[in-house]
Amino acid sequence: MVRRLTPILLLSLYVLPIATLALLSVAATWEYPQLLPKMQINLLSRIVSDGVGWGFLTSLQVALPVAIISVVLGFLSSYRLLGSRYRSVWLWLALIPFCTAPVILSLEMQYFFIRFGLTAQRVGVVIGQLLIGIPYATVLFSLFWSADRLKQEEVARTLGCSRLQIMQHIHIPAAGGILKLVFTQLFLFSWFEYGMTQMLGVGQVQTLPVLIFKSTQEANLALAAGACLVLILLPVIFIIFTRKIAFR
Repeated sequence: MVRRLTPILLLSLYVLPIATLALLSVAATWEYPQLLPKMQINLLSRIVSDGVGWGFLTSLQVALPVAIISVVLGFLSSYRLLGSRYRSVWLWLALIPFCTAPVILSLEMQYFFIRFGLTAQRVGVVIGQLLIGIPYATVLFSLFWSADRLKQEEVARTLGCSRLQIMQHIHIPAAGGILKLVFTQLFLFSWFEYGMTQMLGVGQVQTLPVLIFKSTQEANLALAAGACLVLILLPVIFIIFTRKIAFR
């Protein structure tokens, strides 16, 4: 009996919050003692067209550059650290921005962002998140480089391969799985990030997390619920995508 009920209970933990959000997103009014709210189906389309659609695009415009640039520079940085005598020191230093709270890091950088006109700009939010994303990617990719990888590179060099050819034909194909996983993690970091986006964007860069908090403060539960549904859509896709990579 317990074995039969356990999957149902676990499924309910995932399904019920999403079902509640879907119900709130089309709820015009929900007053006591009504068991269910009054529905207004066109409310969902108005929510998506008015605020959530732009928030989704803004989140993509921030998260995609952060993930792509962090993966590229983090992979190259971890490769360049292979021959360094102080590799472990640099990796420890790379953890500092990631371990620092994004809000505190934003406060420390705010003077420079104001000085160079980067506040309330998408590019400023992207640069701020890159200061966390690139070091984090460097630390993750450092796990990829091993003694066997260096031996492969030495063999390729004895055969006359250039460094670019080694990177293109040996290292990048071998790192396909970890490249996808690190990209997914950094995309989700930027996708859900709120504190740094709010501080550096000064409320003008309306990503989905910023829109959700703003809607909640304004007691616009329908808009907040609709934004939450859109916010969790890509992470669910990425979780399925990452699971297929991990168990391949």
